[in-house]
Amino acid sequence: YDFSIDLRTIGQGYQVRGFAPDGSNELLSRRRLTEYLDLSVSDLGSGAWHGDDGGRNLFTFEASLRFDSDFGGYLLGAPSGAAAIPELRQSEFDILYAVLVGRNIGGRLDFQLGRQIHFDLIDLYAFDGADALFHLTSRFAVEAFSGTEVRGAMPLSSPIYELNGTSAGSRDPATRPDQNAELRPLAGVALVAGETGAPFSARLSYRRMWSDTADRQPGEPDSGVNQELVALTATAAWRSRVYLSGGLRYNLLFAEFDDEQLSLRVRLTPRQWVTLEHDYLAPTFDGDSIWNIFSTGA
Repeated sequence: YDFSIDLRTIGQGYQVRGFAPDGSNELLSRRRLTEYLDLSVSDLGSGAWHGDDGGRNLFTFEASLRFDSDFGGYLLGAPSGAAAIPELRQSEFDILYAVLVGRNIGGRLDFQLGRQIHFDLIDLYAFDGADALFHLTSRFAVEAFSGTEVRGAMPLSSPIYELNGTSAGSRDPATRPDQNAELRPLAGVALVAGETGAPFSARLSYRRMWSDTADRQPGEPDSGVNQELVALTATAAWRSRVYLSGGLRYNLLFAEFDDEQLSLRVRLTPRQWVTLEHDYLAPTFDGDSIWNIFSTGA
């Protein structure tokens, strides 16, 4: 096997203004030190697995770890006891992703197993689970994935990928703070046409995320939907001169299109381009969030 290790140390120093309930304010110092460790292990397994062309049954392991500390007054002087803010931590260790990847297994299957991140033109989410892509033909494939959303309340987990609109630090009983501790399973399927880098590619996907109802009251359902989406992304290219990419996402939970992206790039000369873009974003949040009530337009 082959492996690579990438280490990065990032230091930050800045100040933010904090406002106290009595109307006074002060400058709070942040002194952040962040360490990243990225590990990649490739060419796992016997060479005999890879076939005569060396392109089959390829296994790799990818992981990224992060340690983050703050030595400034922003955290050292943070409120404590009943006034403590759980989101402010002195130090934190996160596994951003750690995934075993298989490519061209038996000439048909690609898979990912572990903590993984999916991102494209209109979507970004992370989950612990499995993703399998089965190639029906050289240009058409079906995909299925399932797992649980990566959330900051889970051990060794970063909060940056979880749905917006709720807070693990809530202590108001009316907001049902225990709801944020419930696991959020997710599952989805997709149809994939073309390949990355091909003249045309497209992906039509469906994803649903849900959670059990905490502190369930009489007449309430056992579970509720946190997010339910149908998304289409596509790219097309013509003679290395014209590139078109677009994405459209329909939010089934709120019955509206909440993300539209379209970009056209035309090469005029070897060093000059013209780009036209259309962007439409309507704010939608976690299905448990009250902010959905106040978000009325794009």
